[in-house]
Amino acid sequence: MTKRNQRRLLMILAGMIPSAAHADAGLLPLVVVWPVFLVALIPIVLIETEIFRRRLAGVPYFKLFQAVAMGNAVSTILGVPLFIVLLVGGSFLGFRAESFWARNGRLFGLVLAAGYLIPAYFVSVHSEAFVIRKMLKNTKEAILPVSRVANLWSYGVLVIVFIGFTLTIAK
Repeated sequence: MTKRNQRRLLMILAGMIPSAAHADAGLLPLVVVWPVFLVALIPIVLIETEIFRRRLAGVPYFKLFQAVAMGNAVSTILGVPLFIVLLVGGSFLGFRAESFWARNGRLFGLVLAAGYLIPAYFVSVHSEAFVIRKMLKNTKEAILPVSRVANLWSYGVLVIVFIGFTLTIAK
């Protein structure tokens, strides 16, 4: 690493050190959110299974259900580290933009949610498609478009719920 890059890294790290750091800051939100994720998986798996059933003729429903459930479990497991990274990044942005947050709490919350949901959507589409393709022994060309549509429905519902929550709860 060059001296210039070392200085940049040091400046970035120095800017990230809050006055009172807490190592467990991301743990409480995960403890609260994790049960919600698990409960939310039930309707998501049922909706996505129905979408796959309508698009993939001849595959037994229970086999589709198993594949979609496993794909969602894998994408959730992959999404947790992504959530933590973006939560820490969002906390850093929130720490640096307190005055903006105070004036525009709803907008900032929506921006942070979009900052998580957009990459999470792509992780979900590709990880679920990979797992479902392997379990159903099907081609990527057959599974990936259906995974995109199924996840658009799932994430569309999440966006609507989050916007409703933000508009009713946030001041």
